[in-house]
Amino acid sequence: MKRNLNEIIVATQHMVTKWEAMLQVTRKDDEVREQSHCIPFYEDLFAAFGLDGSKASKYERRVKHPKEGTKRIDVFLPAKLLVEQKSPGKSLDDAQVQALEYIPLLEHRREWPDYVLVSDFVRFRLLRMDKSQLMPVVAESWNFTLHELPKRLDLFGFLTGYQRVNFKEQPPVNRKAAELMADLHDELAATGFKGHHLEVFLVRLLFCLFADDTGLFREPDVLLDFLQDNTRPDGSDTGSKLQEFFQVLDEKENERSKVLNPILAKLPYVNGSLFSETLRMPTFTAKAHEMLLDACAFGWSEISPAVFGNLFQTVMRQTDAKKKRQLGAEYTPEHNILKVVNGLFMDELRGEFARIRNNIPKLRDFQNKLANIRVLDPACGCGNFLILAYRELRELELEVIKLLHTGVDGSIQMVSDVKLLTKVSIDQFYGFEIEEFPARIAEVAMYLVEHQANRKLHNVFGQHFEDLPLTRSAHITIGNALKLDWADEVPVERLSYIIGNPPFVGSKMMDAAQRDEILAIFPKVKGNGILDFVTGWYGKAATLMRQNPAIKTAFVSTNSICQGEQVAVLWGHLLGQGMRIHFAHRTFAWTSDAKGKAAVYCIIVGFGVGRAVQPMLYDYPDLKGQPIARAVKNISPYLAEGGDVVVTKLTKPLCDVPPIVFGSMANDGGGLILNEEEKEALLLEDTRVGAFIRPLIGAEEFINGTIRWCLWLKDVSPSAFRGIKGIMERLERVKIYRLASTRATTRELANTPALFGEIRQPVNTSYICIPSVSAERRDYIPMAFLDSHTIASNLCLIIPNAIPYHLGVLTSTMHMVWVKNFAGKLGFNWRYSNQLCYNPYPWPTPTKGQEEKIAELAGRVLEARAVHPDATLADLYDPLTMPANLRKAHTELDKAVDAAYRKEPFGSEAERVAFLLGLYQQLTMAPLEAGMVVKPKRMRKVK
Repeated sequence: MKRNLNEIIVATQHMVTKWEAMLQVTRKDDEVREQSHCIPFYEDLFAAFGLDGSKASKYERRVKHPKEGTKRIDVFLPAKLLVEQKSPGKSLDDAQVQALEYIPLLEHRREWPDYVLVSDFVRFRLLRMDKSQLMPVVAESWNFTLHELPKRLDLFGFLTGYQRVNFKEQPPVNRKAAELMADLHDELAATGFKGHHLEVFLVRLLFCLFADDTGLFREPDVLLDFLQDNTRPDGSDTGSKLQEFFQVLDEKENERSKVLNPILAKLPYVNGSLFSETLRMPTFTAKAHEMLLDACAFGWSEISPAVFGNLFQTVMRQTDAKKKRQLGAEYTPEHNILKVVNGLFMDELRGEFARIRNNIPKLRDFQNKLANIRVLDPACGCGNFLILAYRELRELELEVIKLLHTGVDGSIQMVSDVKLLTKVSIDQFYGFEIEEFPARIAEVAMYLVEHQANRKLHNVFGQHFEDLPLTRSAHITIGNALKLDWADEVPVERLSYIIGNPPFVGSKMMDAAQRDEILAIFPKVKGNGILDFVTGWYGKAATLMRQNPAIKTAFVSTNSICQGEQVAVLWGHLLGQGMRIHFAHRTFAWTSDAKGKAAVYCIIVGFGVGRAVQPMLYDYPDLKGQPIARAVKNISPYLAEGGDVVVTKLTKPLCDVPPIVFGSMANDGGGLILNEEEKEALLLEDTRVGAFIRPLIGAEEFINGTIRWCLWLKDVSPSAFRGIKGIMERLERVKIYRLASTRATTRELANTPALFGEIRQPVNTSYICIPSVSAERRDYIPMAFLDSHTIASNLCLIIPNAIPYHLGVLTSTMHMVWVKNFAGKLGFNWRYSNQLCYNPYPWPTPTKGQEEKIAELAGRVLEARAVHPDATLADLYDPLTMPANLRKAHTELDKAVDAAYRKEPFGSEAERVAFLLGLYQQLTMAPLEAGMVVKPKRMRKVK
């Protein structure tokens, strides 16, 4: 018979009193006491816990020792507890050694206990075991006396069912649980049992495993006992027995057969739709049967809610890797989910609770407020965001309930029905998920986290909380969130918050259907073709928020939506819709709890209609560390303090600096471009070719020190090369290539096969060369002056007529911060854009002395490079190999450039971004309001 917590405490106190007296009387014969008292002692202990001691455990379980023959375990509960009992005064250390020796001798690994107890009746030592290793090891231990036992009942929650739920992340436990289910999934799938039936089966099994271990089935290990006692080891009848088990859970107790198996007859009625569908059952092999029993023996009560997403990933890790990548699935660890939940509403609610905790009427109103909150995750996956949001609300509500029912003496007042105390429900939560399997896991996960919260409640009030039958559920809609009308699926007028981690698929990686979905959400937004897939959720959320301006939203996203050219498109639209950023986490490193860990950099953006009372910005000096929070006046779309301004593409420089252009493009089909071997072959054939060969530099050659060559025949008389066979053959190849093009402009170029298709090479003047792409891990983009003899390809950008001052500013940290935040990306490389990185860049207005100082220090950077003639720019600018003299030269240059902007040093990247945005805003005369793009004014000339 299940006891409530108060009953267990009282019964344990009686048991302790009884045995303390008995031990006083029978002190004479220690050996007799160990043998004769062991079984009665533990039968009384288990009875105090509400268990049938004669059935719950096995006494004197035999094991075979390889050297010592048959040994006996004093008390044994398979997979849960092993007891080694000694007489009073005997060594507990010896008992511990003996107990740990028994574990590997057990016939099945699934029987290995979670806990070991050693005792001499007076002293106790409880050991929690780590079973994830090859051999079990002690993870934690606690020592106490018989007299202290009633105060240490929390340690025995694995037996009483009143174990305090630990919501901290426990990756090893979660991973093990996920792998157990994944292995079973793969074994069943190998038999041909796949698709919908397998997925529903796994969801049902997941519910039963958790329920079996946490008291939902009234008694522990009902499923495990049923399978062990009623199925054959070869698995031949396992499917039918599970079908019988599931069927009983879907039948009301008063409508069941009168001749049911006694174990099944004790099962509660579950209700809901979880077990209502008629399901084809799998055919179990002996191996699958063993896997199922291993899963049943696992300690499911210890898993955190984050396991469900982890489970889904692990199941998919081999069979659906391509589909997962296409859907953009990323999985967020618990602490990152809490950044969203806390920042959007929990921090505010906790602050309100702290202010009213001594006001009973306001506490009642506050509890009603919690019960009226409605939360939507429109990309809910397995429900992790909803799970944690619900959990946090229930924990806060529990604090409210305790204050409402605390007497004047500080004690908790008992109530007639603990179920009536809570008002926060899982039916306040909504989710959209495109696939059935994760959606069903989300539904079940919400039931289970509700059960965890209810257990906490009945632990406080000492009264059992009957969770079954299920009467409420979360609202999980299976469908494409970008095609659903959100207003049809959720009560817009009552919705409070939108949260989640929408899938990320880069703009260039989207398929045609995904592209059409984005265009449908932003039909009249100029530039909508460059938007990433995740922006669709921002657009849909904004539409809903305009219908109910009280709704607030926060999403985890990749940082691409707040960098580069997408900002003007997305945030120009959202700002025009009245959206403003309320809080944000700047870029930080995020790793998934999933096996294989998808490591990415991400951001969190919280936004709403109108400005926040107090915007909060979180910066990460260490991308893998903890953030530094700052209260700011306003958060810009670039997640820096500043106005609601976006940087737009410009075709000319905002400031008075030399224009930038791309290098020359051959468009030749390989006819004009030569590698080293081709160059040498031409020269061997005719040495006159050497007069027309020039070095050709692209981004690859510039950074890695390699070189290609080209035939450069601009302004060369045809008579000079018409008689050279090797050149003429190559020009013929160029002509054929261009004539075959589908582009009219390229076909026209066939008229001049001796020339590059686009020529922008400066004549008789040096130029700054900037590679169009550069690895993001570099602190600076390598740049240099090249002479006009070296031809820059279209994979470089060039600034003719530049001076050392320009090179100094462009190779500074200040300019790199601009590039990082306003440039686009190509894979893991920065893509240097003339229209976003250079033309809109707000240059400083230095004094003559500052300009000369910057020019001088730019020269020192070049000199520092020259000290290492054998090193490439890739070698010199790798953060791990950058020479000390070059690092020092750049540091001095950075200080000089910073000083040209302002006297005070910059404390962080966020501070630099905010300053540059402010300067850009000044130079363009007006901020972006209501999505309007303004034309910049010219800055005074920089000498």
